[in-house]
Amino acid sequence: CSSDLYAMWCEHLALLLRSGVDLMKCLGLLEVATVDRYVRQQVRHMRQLVERGDGLASAMRATGGFPTLMVRMIEVGERSGTLDSQLTHLARQYSERLHQLMANLGEIFKPLVIMLVGGFFALLVVALMLPVYDLIRQTMGGVR
Repeated sequence: CSSDLYAMWCEHLALLLRSGVDLMKCLGLLEVATVDRYVRQQVRHMRQLVERGDGLASAMRATGGFPTLMVRMIEVGERSGTLDSQLTHLARQYSERLHQLMANLGEIFKPLVIMLVGGFFALLVVALMLPVYDLIRQTMGGVR
């Protein structure tokens, strides 16, 4: 899973919980809405564990594949009754991580693109100038 998936997952779960939907229905809706098959199976497994009586954090821990920070914050939210605000905070944090990653990737690729365009330009100049120099050499050679 990646930051964008965690951000989406946390944000949707927070919105559903804040609007009064119970946790079982939330997990069912997230299971249907998730496109990734692996994550859908994880959500299905978590829903089954929550249905048995486990908390969301313990179900996430048992399912595996979720970051430790995410599980701990959800556990704190469950204990303190602020699960929706913890999920909102997590969604914001993962969204910021994603934006930072994209900005860093942009900064990394800028020099690469400049070098690629410069190399293409140099190749174009050489390809256009070689025939001119050949023509000049042939002309100079014909004068002698």
